[in-house]
Amino acid sequence: MSFSSLPSQYRAQLVFETIPDKDVVSWNSLINGYSQQGFKCSSFVLELFQRMRAENTFPDSHTFAGVFNAASYVSDVFAGRQIHTLAIKTRLAGNALELFLLMRRNEEKDEEMNLL
Repeated sequence: MSFSSLPSQYRAQLVFETIPDKDVVSWNSLINGYSQQGFKCSSFVLELFQRMRAENTFPDSHTFAGVFNAASYVSDVFAGRQIHTLAIKTRLAGNALELFLLMRRNEEKDEEMNLL
């Protein structure tokens, strides 16, 4: 179970779009919020990441964790490799991978709790 629902994400995006100078924290909030929604928003997360880079905002390990999560849902090996290469070039791959694994572990725990 995710703490952010999809309707809440849409509202968050509306607020996000009004921010004149978006920084990495605002991008991460949106990217990771959508990433927590799983498969249904994964392609959109990858689009947001491309837009973030096009707007010259430098990603950090939190950004990569959310984007790795999204790429894993859509099984986009090419996108995953590109993202991984960028994470290595920016020396953030290790931290991002750790965050990604923690996110996945928490998702699995939430799913187990829902089965009870």
